[in-house]
Amino acid sequence: MSEKVKLPREVAEAIGIVRMAGLTDFYIVGEAYKREGTYSPSMNVIINYITANTTDWLDEEHEKGYTHIMKALVNGYEVEETPEEKVKALYRKYANETDMHYGYRLGVYECLEALNIKIEGVNA
Repeated sequence: MSEKVKLPREVAEAIGIVRMAGLTDFYIVGEAYKREGTYSPSMNVIINYITANTTDWLDEEHEKGYTHIMKALVNGYEVEETPEEKVKALYRKYANETDMHYGYRLGVYECLEALNIKIEGVNA
């Protein structure tokens, strides 16, 4: 079996919504290709993702855009963690209070503060 592709959370949620509305995978890809008419916000998310990630149709290494969405629809997909989610997971991984783990968490915290980046559950 082919492996699942990773999609941004917004795109994965949009696919779930249009599927729950009864739209088929064929319809999703077909409408994204035609781009005619007015679409739901979820369908627009999918179309915008395809458009933003489609460059050269002749590029054999090209794995985004239509190819990526088609693989996701056929093989399944996983939600791609945002950078914030990755930092939060690492921060929680070292939640016990050993000196080394405290130092790691403090380093992450101080770095985010220095960069003026707020992540819920870490420094916000």
